[in-house]
Amino acid sequence: MNSKSKEALSIESELGLLTGEREAVYLFALPEGRLLYVSVDKCSRTYASLRLFVGSPDGMEEIPIREAKRYNDGGTTYIWTNQGNFYSPASERRGAKAKWGRVVLARLNPDWYEILESGQGVRISILPE
Repeated sequence: MNSKSKEALSIESELGLLTGEREAVYLFALPEGRLLYVSVDKCSRTYASLRLFVGSPDGMEEIPIREAKRYNDGGTTYIWTNQGNFYSPASERRGAKAKWGRVVLARLNPDWYEILESGQGVRISILPE
């Protein structure tokens, strides 16, 4: 790789264009200490780049997404998988609650957690105060 290519790669990496960095979109608590986590590619932010994970915080497994839709009402989101369907309303002000299948989810703030996402899965831990 020549120096011009390295410089371009460095600039693109700084901008997050080629890093494959992920951004948390949703984090929810499920019963029995499990979590549901959805992320998106930080650069493209496309539906095709969404990934959904379910499991215990120390080892969540990815669930392949069949289809995803996000509406222009402020963010109502539907994600369909073979293991269940995810729904998150744009706002919970009208009594609507996020769900995984029929299970009502408790919203968590991803900023309060360390989220390590890799090709093998996700590990989530609470950030120290």
